[in-house]
Formats: sequence, C-alpha cells, structure tokens
Amino acid sequence: MLDNAEEIYSRANSLVRKYGTRDPFRLADCTGVDIIRRRDFTSLLGMYAVVCRNRVIFLKDGLDGNLARAVVAHELGHDVFHRDLAKRGLIREYGLFNMKSETEYTANAFAAHVLIDTDEFLSLAREGRGFAAAARMLYTEPDLLLIKIRELRRMGCDIRLPEEPDGEFLAGIGRQDTVPA
Repeated sequence: MLDNAEEIYSRANSLVRKYGTRDPFRLADCTGVDIIRRRDFTSLLGMYAVVCRNRVIFLKDGLDGNLARAVVAHELGHDVFHRDLAKRGLIREYGLFNMKSETEYTANAFAAHVLIDTDEFLSLAREGRGFAAAARMLYTEPDLLLIKIRELRRMGCDIRLPEEPDGEFLAGIGRQDTVPA
C-alpha cells in the first residue's frame, strides 16, 4: 500500500475542490480523461489505459448508479497515481476492491476519498448511524465506505461505529481473471 495515506487523501480532495464536484464522470471530463463504454466487457467492470497519449477509462456498458461512479472514481485513481505504469502497459486489473495489489488498493482509497465527503461521514458516525445505513445515506458502495474508514484510521482518526463492518465481505469481490490494461 502507498505508505502515505495523507497523500492519497490530499490529492483526492484537491481534485474535488479544484473542480467543485465529487461526480467522477465530471472529474474525468474536467481532467481530460475520456470515458468509453464497452459492450464486450463481461466480468471486467472498468479499465484505465493510455492509448496514443490519450487517457481513457473503459467502462462496462450498462453500469449505472453507485457502482458506475465507484468504477470511474477508481480508474481516475489510476490516472492520478499510475499514469506512467499505464503508459508502459504495466497496469493489470485484478478486480474492483482488490485489497492485495498496491496499485488497486491506492486507486480504491482515492475513489473512496473522492466519492465520500469526510465531514459528512463523520457526522453520520457521530449520530450513531451504523455502517450499512451510512453507506446508503452517502450513496456509496459499502466496500468503498469500508476503505474510507480504514484510510481515515490510518491517518489517525478514531472512528467508532455502533456496528463494525465485516472486512471479509471484500474477499469475494473482484476475483476476476487478470486482464492487461
């Protein structure tokens, strides 16, 4: 994992402040990253690549809502942190919410910070909202909220929820074949 949790947090929030939005589709547009929907993706939800100096997010056609936002935010994380790897064709997608790959985890942490406002989440936690309720109220994937909590704790934030999520639910997500980016 990228040792500097603060750097991931800072770069995500800097992008949000600069463009005044947490909408990853708008952020992609503002930063010059094209989004191309792919009908031929079966198990792969999204992929980031640099093609002829064009930065591109390939997104599985038909994805909508919170999952589509999570995938695009994740791929934007690759654009911010791993563009040089993508230029050399060295990024491999192991599946969304992969917790073992450093590049994938960094992109997940970035996505969590882009999509989930820290103050809004902390307010819900102080109100005694549980994990599942907080994820629904923040319009986010539960997996990303778990990553957000983990990252905030890495930065020294003492977060206590009335119910703690079971981190094992991530184990089955993202077990897809390795696909070159």
